[in-house]
Order: sequence, then C-alpha cells, then structure tokens
Amino acid sequence: MSNEEQAFPDWLAEQHRHAQAQAVGAAQVAQAQYERAVQHENYVRQKQDSPYLRARVAEERALAKFHGARFTEARALAEMWAHVARALADVHLPLPEPMFAVGGTLTEQEVARLRAREEAQAPGHPG
Repeated sequence: MSNEEQAFPDWLAEQHRHAQAQAVGAAQVAQAQYERAVQHENYVRQKQDSPYLRARVAEERALAKFHGARFTEARALAEMWAHVARALADVHLPLPEPMFAVGGTLTEQEVARLRAREEAQAPGHPG
C-alpha cells in the first residue's frame, strides 16, 4: 500500500471531524441568534403600546428581524455541514470485501480463504 493510500483514510477522518465541528459551531450560532431574536420580539410585544418608546420598539423590531435572518443563515449552514459530515461518514465506512473477482478467476488460496471466512461467520460456529 502506497503512502498516498495510507494517508487517504487519515485525511478523510480529519475532514469528517472538521465537518462535524463546523456543523456544531453553526448550530450553536443559530441557537444564539434565535435566542436574541426572541428576546427582541418579547420586548416589542411588551412595549409596543407605549407612545414614549416608539423609537426603541422600532429599533428592537429591526434587531429581531436581523437576528432572525442570522438564525436562518446559521441553521442552513449547520444543516449543510451536517450533510457533509454524514456523506464523509458514509465514505469512511469500510466496504465489504468482494465475494468474487470481476473479469477473472479466484485462486485456490482465495477460495479457501473465502470458505474459511464464511464458515467462521456461520451460525453456531464458536468463533
């Protein structure tokens, strides 16, 4: 196995960890933005009838919209990174060994190895 072949699983695992970290980070930003938007909306609901706080209510309403938009963007990023992490996890899973050779024949040693593996996996086998 070449160095390049040995390095690929390590690279893939690192990319998977990076995608997971990005997904978590974006989800945390989304949660914080959502909480800020809710705080601003609550202030608007409580004070919207006050004639003395009209300018402040308008500012809070604008801030609620701003943080709502930031929440939507961060949520979309979190979902995207979660999909990337899932795709990388799917690639990283080991593939089963083929049971036959395509376009060729199996050697006697390969047939013996496959039979031994099948017998070891058979129900009731102690191994």
